[in-house]
Amino acid sequence: MNSTAETVLVTGFPHALTSRTIELLSADTAVQIILLARNKDRRQAQALAKRLNKKASVITGDLGKIDFGLSGDEYFRLADQLTGIIHLEPPAAPGHGTTIGKARSASRELIELGLAAERLAHMIVLSHVDVAGFSSGPFTEHDLDQDQHACGPAGEDRFRAERIFNRFYDRLPITVIRTGWLVGQGIGLCPLVHLMLSAEELNALSIKHPHTPFYLSPVGAVAEVVAKLLVLPPTTGLRTLHLLPSPPASTGELFDQLHQMANELLPEGFHLAAGARRTLRRVDPHQGWSVKDFFKQQPHKAHLETTMSEQFFGQHEMSLPRIDRDDLKKLVVQAVESIIGFKQ
Repeated sequence: MNSTAETVLVTGFPHALTSRTIELLSADTAVQIILLARNKDRRQAQALAKRLNKKASVITGDLGKIDFGLSGDEYFRLADQLTGIIHLEPPAAPGHGTTIGKARSASRELIELGLAAERLAHMIVLSHVDVAGFSSGPFTEHDLDQDQHACGPAGEDRFRAERIFNRFYDRLPITVIRTGWLVGQGIGLCPLVHLMLSAEELNALSIKHPHTPFYLSPVGAVAEVVAKLLVLPPTTGLRTLHLLPSPPASTGELFDQLHQMANELLPEGFHLAAGARRTLRRVDPHQGWSVKDFFKQQPHKAHLETTMSEQFFGQHEMSLPRIDRDDLKKLVVQAVESIIGFKQ
């Protein structure tokens, strides 16, 4: 990476996307990272900063509080330093009601910080495909100004947060990146394989439209895109990027692929669905990954176009994140190992 001197605030810790993005940014000697962490995550954040050889510092704050809970002096000192803000707060699970409203609160606080940061050149914001809700046809930025039939409370919260950012496009250098469900290894990622394997048949998942696209985004590839966006001129390219596979697999196709891969790895007679449900409850008891809510609240009519994003990536020698059969196989192997290990 080659950039001029940058001081960047990064949110979303301890999510895997935040950690990987920070590690990539730390390779640039011209980037100083300020990591926002809640008090309960402070020690873990400081340990990460220490590993990066003083390339990162930690401030303790909360996106849900006014001025992140900082004192006036701390807040304006932070604003004076910043040339970039990377907001990577991960999408909440569809069934996680306790997070509702937090995306909107965070967007307002980040807008205020951006306006106070006179040297700000980039504000990169993570969003999600479920902002499209149950709208039909191509989803465009004009749809943010319309009322949508949301997929669920979490999706509506993200939609309204994105609408807030959209109103400040003329005043702040905002780039919104929409991903599918983030998958891979690490904290806070979508346990997609466990969710899919929790049912023996597709119709048991209450999926009304099995032939509609199901969007996945590999966390490592998304982190690479975020890090590269930081070095582009602030006026370059699109305001919204879709980091989605093209063409995506349908829900039914993905269900069949994951089950086939998993059954090839399991001992004969193993009850896969029961094992997946038990493991899901054990490894993620508080995040709200409900099988019923997850599949019920997926967008199934909207189409998110990737053509303009592909053109943008081609112009800047970047690659659109993709997920192939080998990537899926790795996810299945990890899930099966956790399912068998838990049973033993």
